[in-house]
Amino acid sequence: AAAGATTALLTVVGDDELGEALLDCLDTFGVERALIRRSERPNGAYLDVVGDREFIYWRTQSAASTLGPADIAHHVTALRASRSLIVSGITAALSPSSEDAVMVAAHTVAEAGGHVTYDPNFRGRMTTEHEAQIVLARMAPLVSLMTPSCPGDSEPLFGTSDPDEVVQRCRALGAH
Repeated sequence: AAAGATTALLTVVGDDELGEALLDCLDTFGVERALIRRSERPNGAYLDVVGDREFIYWRTQSAASTLGPADIAHHVTALRASRSLIVSGITAALSPSSEDAVMVAAHTVAEAGGHVTYDPNFRGRMTTEHEAQIVLARMAPLVSLMTPSCPGDSEPLFGTSDPDEVVQRCRALGAH
């Protein structure tokens, strides 16, 4: 949005004071919020109290964990018209329905000729290495760009911290 692109966020936000503050923040940055569904559930949160990506999460039963394929279907026209989609392994790890939503959104944009970026964002407190590897393998053929960090994502997901090896493995999975 800061670079002038039309930008939107498709998610679920709690219908409370924190949710209002989050939406106000989106307005401040010029991010369209018409694709956001409100929920009576609370918003999730996380803290990095020890540093080095050792986050503590409060996301079970959060508003965002209710994101599902129906949310994607409701906004399929906007997704098909989108030239770019950025999705995250964190969203996929929130719940089975969130994982399904991430996959459906990526398929929708990719099939319409849009650019899909996937950031695995592996978080061992939210998912297992095996589950994250499955999502990664399913996502890879749909993406134009995969952005695993080294070594935070690369060691648990690819078994290496060598960036060149990570690129080769992403390509081998089908990432463009």
